[in-house]
Amino acid sequence: MITAEECLINQEFYDNNELAEWQVQRAMVEFAKLHVDAALKVASKSAKIIIENPGKEDDRYYRIVSEDSILNAYPLTLIQ
Repeated sequence: MITAEECLINQEFYDNNELAEWQVQRAMVEFAKLHVDAALKVASKSAKIIIENPGKEDDRYYRIVSEDSILNAYPLTLIQ
């Protein structure tokens, strides 16, 4: 995955090592989009289904997506 610095370099935002405010904002948005896209792809493949029977009056089982499996699918340490 690309780092924030690599995003700036790849977007050719460097201008004698000085960046305009709009350049930094644009680079940050592009960087965020890359990581959100990656996180969603990982989460979609990592989601776990939990089958539950609440033990009520019927014998129905319910499929529930594990919230933890999605929230923990893309570690924040991947964002640099």
